[in-house]
Amino acid sequence: MTRRTLIALPLALLMLVLIAGCGTRAAQQAQMNKLRGELDEIRMQGAKTCAPREFASAEAHLVFADEEWSERDYIRAQDHLVFAQDSLDAARKWLGNCVENVPPDRDGDGVADPDDACPDTPGLPELQGCPDGDGDGVADNVDKCPEQPGPPENEGCPNDTDGDGIVDSEDKCPEQFGTKENEGCPQYIEVTDDKIILKQKIHFDTGRATIRPDGYPVLIEIAQVLKAAESWKVQIEGHTDTVGSHSKNMQLSQARADSVRDYLLQQGVDPARLSAVGFGPDRPVASNNTSVGRGQNRRTEFKIISK
Repeated sequence: MTRRTLIALPLALLMLVLIAGCGTRAAQQAQMNKLRGELDEIRMQGAKTCAPREFASAEAHLVFADEEWSERDYIRAQDHLVFAQDSLDAARKWLGNCVENVPPDRDGDGVADPDDACPDTPGLPELQGCPDGDGDGVADNVDKCPEQPGPPENEGCPNDTDGDGIVDSEDKCPEQFGTKENEGCPQYIEVTDDKIILKQKIHFDTGRATIRPDGYPVLIEIAQVLKAAESWKVQIEGHTDTVGSHSKNMQLSQARADSVRDYLLQQGVDPARLSAVGFGPDRPVASNNTSVGRGQNRRTEFKIISK
């Protein structure tokens, strides 16, 4: 035997080992797939009820076999596959003895079809056989937010105390209606017990009741608050400075309050919940002797008269 022959022998043996390993790996994968199919079959036939111990054993050993196979420990994998097959065969024997007395269970979740509210979808016995995707204890078939956990009293949806569409867990102002752009906090207003305070004034054309465009975002946010708080009634108050006659300022303040009310109605607020009053220059909050004071007196206020 030559030196070259001696070197070639270990290489040949290594190739044989590798080929055998690949064959074992493929064979075991095929065997696991076959066992999975058989498990699904007897599950549908009621094995979880007729032979719960044997079925659970077969299922567990199949999982262990898959783990060992993934780690390339084919010997241990084969041991688990043998145990899985033995347990599956035992489950079949029990199944043959009791299947006539077992009601059908199409989805194989252990809840018989007559008692299963979701007979075609595997679920949990405590939820009448229905799944609970978000794990909040509310079955998906009655959960209004099946992908977000929420309490049963809120129909499975996360709490949204202020009703602004942003759940409390993500809302930086969970008790004040806000906007998504402002992380759930009001952007243009602040709501107190008896007022809606404006962070930005509503401007009108000079001497007229026409609302300028920069006031629209403020009024839209107010409308959102009022639509969420359906029981509130609000009085819209128009105020002016003392420039011009008293009667004209009274008319102007009333017209501006009416314009604001009309805009809120266009946004879907119930007209029965809104009143508009013009006070003219009679309720100043600053001196009318300066331009700054007059600017402060020209304003629109929102009083919450009932909740």
